[in-house]
Amino acid sequence: MSGIFGYLSTLRSPLQPEPATTMSRRMRHCDHMDLEWQAPHPAVQLGQRVVYTAQGTTLASAIATAGPVRLILSGELDHQEERRRELVTAGRIAPNADDAALALVVYLAGGAEALTDLEGSFTLAVWDGRSEQLWIVNDRFGLQQLIFAHHAGGFAFAPELKALLAAPGLPAELDEVAVAQYLRFQHLLGERTWARHCRVLPPASLLRYDLQTDTVHLRRYWDWEDLEEYPQIGFDDAVDEIIVRFQRVIDTQVRRAGRLGVFLSGGLDGRMITGFLPADTPVETFTFGAPGCRDVRYGRMLARRAGRPNHWHAFHSGNWVARNAPLHLALTEGQHSWIHSHGISMLPQARELIDVNLSGHDGGTVLGGHIRAYGKEDDKLRHPVSEQALYNDFALAFRDAFTWPGLLDHEADALRPDTWRLSYDSLVEQIRPTAYRPASMRADSVFLELSDRRHFGHQVTFQRAALAVRLPFYDYRLIHFVFGLPEAVRANPRLQRAILTRRAPKLALVPHDRYERLPHSDQRVVQAHDLLMRGRRWIGRRIGREAPHTLYADYEGYLRGELRPWAEKLLFDPRTQTRGLVNPRAVAALWRRAMQGEIWMIGKIAPLISLEFVMRYLFDGDDWRDLPIS
Repeated sequence: MSGIFGYLSTLRSPLQPEPATTMSRRMRHCDHMDLEWQAPHPAVQLGQRVVYTAQGTTLASAIATAGPVRLILSGELDHQEERRRELVTAGRIAPNADDAALALVVYLAGGAEALTDLEGSFTLAVWDGRSEQLWIVNDRFGLQQLIFAHHAGGFAFAPELKALLAAPGLPAELDEVAVAQYLRFQHLLGERTWARHCRVLPPASLLRYDLQTDTVHLRRYWDWEDLEEYPQIGFDDAVDEIIVRFQRVIDTQVRRAGRLGVFLSGGLDGRMITGFLPADTPVETFTFGAPGCRDVRYGRMLARRAGRPNHWHAFHSGNWVARNAPLHLALTEGQHSWIHSHGISMLPQARELIDVNLSGHDGGTVLGGHIRAYGKEDDKLRHPVSEQALYNDFALAFRDAFTWPGLLDHEADALRPDTWRLSYDSLVEQIRPTAYRPASMRADSVFLELSDRRHFGHQVTFQRAALAVRLPFYDYRLIHFVFGLPEAVRANPRLQRAILTRRAPKLALVPHDRYERLPHSDQRVVQAHDLLMRGRRWIGRRIGREAPHTLYADYEGYLRGELRPWAEKLLFDPRTQTRGLVNPRAVAALWRRAMQGEIWMIGKIAPLISLEFVMRYLFDGDDWRDLPIS
C-alpha cells in the first residue's frame, strides 16, 4: 500500500520536522514498509510510503524532480506506450524512465491540466516551487485513496486518517453523520471520514493549494456523462470487442514488472482474468476458505483446468479473524468491517510467491450485468418510478443487499438516536447531484462510487500492504466502451458468461459457487449440468451424505464460538460502555439474539466491534498492536 503524504503551512517560519515525521511513523504498519519525506520548501514537507516486495524491489511508487518542481506518484499509469515512445524519441525521457518521470514531463509541457489526460490507478502530487502551488490529481475512479484537510493555515494530505490527524492544529472531532452511516450501511459514503475536518479526495479530482493565499480549489475533471455512447452495437459485436479490449488490458499488465498472481474462488472475475492470461506467462493462483466450501472446491478446480499452481489457505476456525483484526483496522481504518477481511491471513504466504495481484475486483458490476448482488431488484434502481423511489430503494439496497443485512431502522435508532434520519439524508445528498447522468448508467455509477469505492475497495487497500494490486476491470478504456453500450447489452447477465465461454471455454465448465450452475453461454450445456447436479443431490439425500459447506468463512458461527470472548471483551468492556457512543442496552439486546442463533445478525454486530476499534485507534490514540486479539 504505497501512498503520498504531505504538510504545507502558510507560516513563514521553517517547519519543524514533527508533522512529516509523525505522519510517517503512524503509517508504517509492517517491516516491509518504508516512509521517506523531504522539504523542497521551508514551509513544505512531501513524502511517500514505499512497500517492498519479498525480493526487495519496489512497485507502484516513484518520485521525479526537475529544478523547483517535484512530483510524487502512487500507483501506475496505463496506455502510455505511444506517449512514452514520442518522449523517448524527442530525448525528453530515458527509455527506462518510470511513470513519475513521464508524468513530470507531461506537467512541465502542459501544466496540471495535462495530467488529467493520464489513465491508470494513481494519485500524484506536484509541488511547483515557481508558483508555490501544490497540485494533486487522481484517476477517474479514485482507486488510490487520499484524505486531505485544510485547517488553521495548513494543508495536509495522506492515504490514512491517523496520519492526517498529526497535522498541527487539526482537531480530532468525530463526525456524527459518519457514525450514522456506518451503523446503517456498514461503511462511509461520499467523501466523509471519521473526522469532521477531513475529507476523501473525490474521483477524477484536480486540486490546487496555493501556499501564498492559503486557498484550495477543487474541481472534477471527468464524469460519467463524458462517456461516449454506442447505440448501434449489438450483443455479439459487444462480446467480440470486449474480448479484444480486455485482452489488451491483460497483456499490458502482464508486461509490467513483478511476479504475478490471481486469487481464485468459485466466482467469475478471477477466472476470467485467468482465462485471458497468456499460456506462457508464469502465474500463481491462491484460494482461501473453509475445507469443503464451494469457493475452495471450484477455485482449485479452475486452477487445474487452467494449468496453474494453486495455493490453498484453509480456515479451520475463526481465530484468524481476531489475530488479524487489529492490522486490518490499521490498514483500512475501519472503513469496512472485519467481516470483509478474508484473504488478509494468507498475504504473508502470497508475498513470498508473487509481487502483484491481478485482482478481479468488481468485474461483476462492470461486466456481470448486475449491480453487485442485487439481482432481480436491479430494475428498481435502473428504472425508478420516481426520484424519491430511487432514494428509498438505494437506502434498502445499501442496508440489506450490497453487503450482509444490517440494522433495521428501529434497531439503528435504539443504538443511537436519529441514526436513521442522518444516514438516509446523507445518502440522498450523495445521490441527488447525479440526476444529470444518463439514466442508463446512473444507478451503476452511484454504486461504483458510493459502495465499491468506499466499501469493497478496501479489500484492495489491505492487499496493497503486502502486494501491488492491478485492477483489470477498472481499465478506463474498457469501462468507456462497456458503459457506452445499450443497456439491454451491458446489463445482460449473459454478457460475462458469453465472454468467458468464447475466450476460455474450459473455465466455463466449472460451476459458479453461488448457484452451482455453469457460467456457460450454451443453455443446453447448462441444463445438462443442472440435471446432473439434481441427480447428485438426490443420491446424496438418499445415502445421507451432507452437501458441502457453502460459505468460505462462517462469520456468524465464529461469533457464537471461538470469537465470542473477543467480541464480548470489546462490546461490554467498561471503556466501551462509558464512551456513550451507542446504547449499551440496545447492544446487549442484539448480542442476545445473535447468541441465541438468530441468523443474519453478523451485519448488525460486526460494525459495533469495528466502531469501537476505530474509536480506540483513531481517537484514543491506541497503537493497533495493542488492540485486543483474543
